[in-house]
Amino acid sequence: MYQKFFKYGIVGATAAVVNFVIFVLCDRVFEIHYLLSGVIAFVVATYWNFILARKMVFQSKYRSALTESMLVYLVSAVGACVDIGVLYVCVDMLGLDSIFAKIIAIGVAFIFNFGLRHFVIYRE
Repeated sequence: MYQKFFKYGIVGATAAVVNFVIFVLCDRVFEIHYLLSGVIAFVVATYWNFILARKMVFQSKYRSALTESMLVYLVSAVGACVDIGVLYVCVDMLGLDSIFAKIIAIGVAFIFNFGLRHFVIYRE
């Protein structure tokens, strides 16, 4: 499990960069509301993470990439709720800057998503 967590950490780091860049573009450049920016960034980063994790970390047991991706997005929907929830609490309740809040949200969602993928989708 530790080796998978390390590999997922590398994949997750690249997905975190994608998540953060998309969020900053949406939030600061296109001036989309920070919560919608968070959703857009999370969806794009989840797809990025799915593609890389499927190739580098987890052994797929599904015949269909569509079925597997649907499970990943279903599990990630819960992760998105965690991500957006943390973002909301940090910005609206704690008054933190949305960029700093997004960094915190990415970290919390990373741990949550790894656990769900490891123990639910790709359990051995």
